[in-house]
Amino acid sequence: MPETMLQRFEALVEEGSKLTPLGGFDFSGYNARMQDMYIAWRKACLESLDVVGPIGFPYKNKILGDANGGFFYQAAANLISRACGSCMKS
Repeated sequence: MPETMLQRFEALVEEGSKLTPLGGFDFSGYNARMQDMYIAWRKACLESLDVVGPIGFPYKNKILGDANGGFFYQAAANLISRACGSCMKS
């Protein structure tokens, strides 16, 4: 994987580590205030996984397979962050 892609994944994982804890409140579990930020980050992760080709496809499919992935829940953000981190190590 080229160095620039590694740097991009590192940045996405770092952003995810800051974003993930905000993915839900005690009562609703959904953070509507930051939905737009989450969607932009999710899209950037999916695009990066697409760029790396066959290495990223299983991780991308795992993200796309999450029924709640389009909404900013902590579990959905965790899944994306782990997928990007795992792909980076591949």
